[in-house]
Amino acid sequence: MTTDDDLRRLLPAPRRRPGLVAVLVRWRAELALAALLVAGWLAAGSTVAGIVLVILGIVVVVVPVVRRAVVALGQVLVVPHRVRSGLVQAGVTDRSGRPPWLVSARVRGDGVLVRVWLRAGTTQQDLRAAAPVIAGACGAAYVEVVTDSPRQDRAVLVVVRPRWGWWTR
Repeated sequence: MTTDDDLRRLLPAPRRRPGLVAVLVRWRAELALAALLVAGWLAAGSTVAGIVLVILGIVVVVVPVVRRAVVALGQVLVVPHRVRSGLVQAGVTDRSGRPPWLVSARVRGDGVLVRVWLRAGTTQQDLRAAAPVIAGACGAAYVEVVTDSPRQDRAVLVVVRPRWGWWTR
C-alpha cells in the first residue's frame, strides 16, 4: 500500500499559483506603462492623445536611435517573463515551488542582463544547469550565469541575442 509520502517522493512538488502581490510585482513595468498611457489619455483628451501617438509612431519608424530604444524597452519588458517561464520549465524552484525573484533587466549590447535573487534551496549551479532551457524559452543564442556579488544568492543571467524584438536574427 502506498501513502502520500511515497507518492511525494516520486512526483515533483506541485507548482504554486502566485498571489496577487507577486503578480503585481512581476508586472510592475507593464502596469506603470499602462497607467501612464491612461493618465495621458485622460489628461489630454482622445483627439490630442491620438495625434501624439501617431506622431510618436512616425518618430519611431523614421529615427533609428528612437527605434533601437523602443526595441530595447520591448526586450526589457518581455525577456524577464520568458526567463521566468524557462525557470519554471527547468524546475528551478525552492521546496515550496516558488521560482527565483527576477529583480531587474537591462539591455547591454546584444544581450539582456537579468538580475536574479535565489531563494533558499536554489543555487547558481541550478541556474547553470537550466541555462539551455532558459535560452530555448527566450529564443536566445545562449544564456550565461554570472556572479556579480560575494553573496551566493545573487546572480545575473546574460541572455545573449534574444529574438524578442530582433526579427532579423
